[in-house]
Amino acid sequence: MKYDVYLAAPFFTEETKDRVAEVAGMLRAQGKEVYVPMEHEVEEAWDVPNSTWGKRVFRDDTFALRNSKCVIALINTFGTTEDGGTAWEIGYACGRGIPVYGYEMWSRVEETEPEDYVASLMILNSLKNIEEFDYVFQK
Repeated sequence: MKYDVYLAAPFFTEETKDRVAEVAGMLRAQGKEVYVPMEHEVEEAWDVPNSTWGKRVFRDDTFALRNSKCVIALINTFGTTEDGGTAWEIGYACGRGIPVYGYEMWSRVEETEPEDYVASLMILNSLKNIEEFDYVFQK
């Protein structure tokens, strides 16, 4: 299967899961075929060892990354540590020449200059851009 977008983002809390689902819905409303890792459950995950489950997730997600036109990465750039999985997905895509577009997962209250971002320089320099996601859909 080919995807227009691979949506890389942390999804460890209900709040982040809701945000990822919201963004995926916005993209799908535009007619995009979107791969969202949190939507893909491993069959019989509770019946296999964690190492087996992890290998299946890795296989499925890397296959989807390789078969995506671009990656949209929802990241936290202000005073938080990046999610390791999202950071890895950004690096993998960048290394394979897949464009990666970064969006701040949460809207900012005040204007912040690019030099104020506290995200990893490796992450920021892998991205084609860095913007608030809400801004993109207001255009």
